[in-house]
Amino acid sequence: MRKKYLFEYDMVFITILSVVLFIIPSLVVYGYYLVTREQSLNFLDQYFLNNIISDNIFRMIFTYLLFLVFIFLWMVLHEIIHGMFYIIKGAHKENIIYGAALEKGVFYCRCGEYIFKENIMTSLLAPFILIGLVTVILGMLFHSYLLMILSVVNISGAAGDIAVFIFFLNQKDPNLRFMEFGDSLTFVIESYDDLSLTNDKGVIFIKEIQSDSELPMNDNRHKIQISRGSYAIIFLFIILIAGLLAMSYFL
Repeated sequence: MRKKYLFEYDMVFITILSVVLFIIPSLVVYGYYLVTREQSLNFLDQYFLNNIISDNIFRMIFTYLLFLVFIFLWMVLHEIIHGMFYIIKGAHKENIIYGAALEKGVFYCRCGEYIFKENIMTSLLAPFILIGLVTVILGMLFHSYLLMILSVVNISGAAGDIAVFIFFLNQKDPNLRFMEFGDSLTFVIESYDDLSLTNDKGVIFIKEIQSDSELPMNDNRHKIQISRGSYAIIFLFIILIAGLLAMSYFL
């Protein structure tokens, strides 16, 4: 009989891993830049290079904020890829929830149903490979520093995915099942193995579940869930960009 175990992400370990996964690829990209900087830049790279060192302080700040927008969109794509692979590997579309809790620094894709080990491992690794490793290589082939930087950000942001992937890689039960809760920082595992002594890096064992009433509740009514804090941050961000854009052209 399967037993249920509640886990959460170890955010201290994942933060450290994220920093490491940012520094190492960044050094690779910087080395590429030193070797190829004499080559002509594409339009977007030239735009960012010209404006991040612009004499117009408002235009410079606007450019940095625009780059943040690119990062946000890239991380949204990261979550969409998670969702696509959940469905491809057998999850039901109606149980895939996308969300943002920007006050916690979180974009997420939650699978609100039990899925098997192969599904979750494929879904965890897909964004890291497709818009991390593959796109940084494409950035080098097509000489796009912007694409390479976005890819490095994605690789760093996949630290939690990699930590949990390694956790599942170490599990021997092929029929293990998994479900996420809330903003995807908490999850439950059903397994025939005893996981109560699990001590893997990246995940923290909370407790063995005796009854489903002990599990957190999932709201699957809304397919896109955005916290109030996220709405406030997005609104202020839009106002800031609009104001800086106006000042950069009129001052």
